[in-house]
Amino acid sequence: MAIPCMPLEILNNILDFAPKDTLMKARLSSKVFRESSARNLFGTITLRNTTRSVRNVRQILASQRLKRYVRTVHIIPRLASRPSQPVAFLPWQTLVPELRYAFSDIHLSGNLSTFNIDFGGCSLTTCVGADIRLAGMDAFRSDLLCLFITTLMFSRYGLSRSPMRALSIQNLQSRSEHHITYSPGFSNLLDHLKTLGLSISTLEHESTRPNERPMSTPSWDFYTMLPQVWLTRANTLTTLRLSADSHWGYYPKVDFRNVNFGYLQTLVLDHFTFSHDWQRAWLLRHSMTLTHLVLSRCSILQDVWFKGKLDGDGYPTGLQREVLPAEVTTYNYHTGWSDYLNTMSDSLTRLRSFSMIDEDSKVVVANEVATVLHADRYLCFDFGYYIPVANHDTLEEAEDPNSQLPHSMITGHRPQMRERRLALARQYLEDERVLRGLLDKVVQRNMRMGSRY
Repeated sequence: MAIPCMPLEILNNILDFAPKDTLMKARLSSKVFRESSARNLFGTITLRNTTRSVRNVRQILASQRLKRYVRTVHIIPRLASRPSQPVAFLPWQTLVPELRYAFSDIHLSGNLSTFNIDFGGCSLTTCVGADIRLAGMDAFRSDLLCLFITTLMFSRYGLSRSPMRALSIQNLQSRSEHHITYSPGFSNLLDHLKTLGLSISTLEHESTRPNERPMSTPSWDFYTMLPQVWLTRANTLTTLRLSADSHWGYYPKVDFRNVNFGYLQTLVLDHFTFSHDWQRAWLLRHSMTLTHLVLSRCSILQDVWFKGKLDGDGYPTGLQREVLPAEVTTYNYHTGWSDYLNTMSDSLTRLRSFSMIDEDSKVVVANEVATVLHADRYLCFDFGYYIPVANHDTLEEAEDPNSQLPHSMITGHRPQMRERRLALARQYLEDERVLRGLLDKVVQRNMRMGSRY
């Protein structure tokens, strides 16, 4: 009795979970297994800043039989090993010469559409010694991005059509590289992207402790120019992921009001700070297309104390300075998470998944809601530092007169914040109730449409 042939789609799904050695053996067993195994083995390749890695990638792309399977390239230019002693010039400050040829081969292959660049190994945490300079990391990452953009966007005859449809950059340095972002090749890249993911690493943070988050003028300029430089031209995006290593959106000001995506289906914001109603309106502007929304570790900023001037919208006009005396200005925002969630529940009628954890958490069950809406869901900006307005999840603890009050680094404890904290404890219950309602509505919508997404 002949065994019926397994549908190719099911076979591919099974092989997606197979280890590499199993795929290599399966590739030798039959023609069907050879095709499916090769797709899994060579669908994604990794390119490192080493001669050996470049040689391996070029060999794959030189094979007419293998290169047709390659769709995704992971570029990981990290250190092979940590230096044991302080050094003035880091080993990864120099790109291997062969890397340019690997990028040229990628450009000529014509099949590759997804590129992931991870600068995670290019930080002070990978090195030893206090005299290692930030300038070395800055220059290295800039050189790699410049080589990447210019090689893939230009042919020997001039500007060419971008092969990229998806670009993700992890640990993107908070520096404006004008020679890259204002080049014709960069504009050509953004014109054709469907997916963009940026995980921003504030360069000054790499040399400080987590509770010390300085901000320099170059980083300020990068964040304020982010919408204009990276987003306004990318109006064909269907997926956008934006994150940073600390709270962002208010200080410095990141203004999305002039950014419009007519095809946006998936939006992921991580560590973003909501402080103005225009931000809620900007989300709702995409109600006709948005189906997946993730607001991971996002917070609402309620109170601001700032030494310096605020603009007409209530945003700081410059860096927080420690020069005294200085005029203290304030800003207050009274919209809560329940207001945001209620509006999204009513207006985002095409939403198929919503999460406040991460992109992989499609549906949050009821007993996880309190954890999702963490204590940092409401913040105040206290002279350059983000601190929670309240650090309690229960009304009973918030009403305890002996519990610790929010602390200001400038004026000490703020007794006037106790009333605000009590109000927030009650607001927490309302936030959680509305979030459950939104999640229930998403689940019911998926059931009606025959999907368990």
